[in-house]
Amino acid sequence: MADALPPTDDTPRERPTTLAAQDRTTEQLDVRELHEPIIRERADPRDGYEPVPMWLVTLFGVLLFWSGFYLSRHAGDFRADVLDEDPAVLRGAGAAAEGPVDPVVLGEKLYKANCTSCHQRAGQGVPNQYPPLAGSSWVTGNEERLRLILLHGLQGPIEVLGKRYEGNMPAFGQRLSDERIAAVTTYIRQAWGNAAEPITPGSVALSRDANQKRREPWTAAELENVKPPPAPTPPAEPAEPDTTDEGK
Repeated sequence: MADALPPTDDTPRERPTTLAAQDRTTEQLDVRELHEPIIRERADPRDGYEPVPMWLVTLFGVLLFWSGFYLSRHAGDFRADVLDEDPAVLRGAGAAAEGPVDPVVLGEKLYKANCTSCHQRAGQGVPNQYPPLAGSSWVTGNEERLRLILLHGLQGPIEVLGKRYEGNMPAFGQRLSDERIAAVTTYIRQAWGNAAEPITPGSVALSRDANQKRREPWTAAELENVKPPPAPTPPAEPAEPDTTDEGK
């Protein structure tokens, strides 16, 4: 049998399997390929770390936006002379002994804080939405009608200066005292060219007491011929004793 020939340069040889060769092969791999399986794996959920539902996030966002809008329209610029329950704040510090505050001054502050968003600063209202107060007989006419609207609100259609409006008027009886309702009604009856008599806190108190069971807003039809409640009869003074026969 012939002897085996020695390998020549053209004869294929086995690849080395040394550690150095394996290291060189590993370095040629893409790092991203090594991390892709790890990235695809998600961490196990833990109690208390559940994701917030998107509908709840949306709800909180809407509430936050509405709250900011409401405060910007009805906060009265956060002025003490509007938000403070004591009208003496309008007179300034150390002026408590100067007498009662001017109802027109107080009424103007209350109007700007509570009414301008609908009836506007000049009382012109908003076309097709909120009726005007300037030149309106609903303001300068029947006092009892105006007091009841402020106390309990107004709903349904109403005709003002020949135009029909459908907007609703909120009630202020639970938010404003008799003095403040009298002040704001007095102001609108004397502003923007209106020239009507002021409304007193006592008359507001009578209207409130006479309709204390009222819970729903009034309608224009109900207020057409409304009359003020009668004033309470003052108690009779005790008769003086007859002394003509004394000393006889």
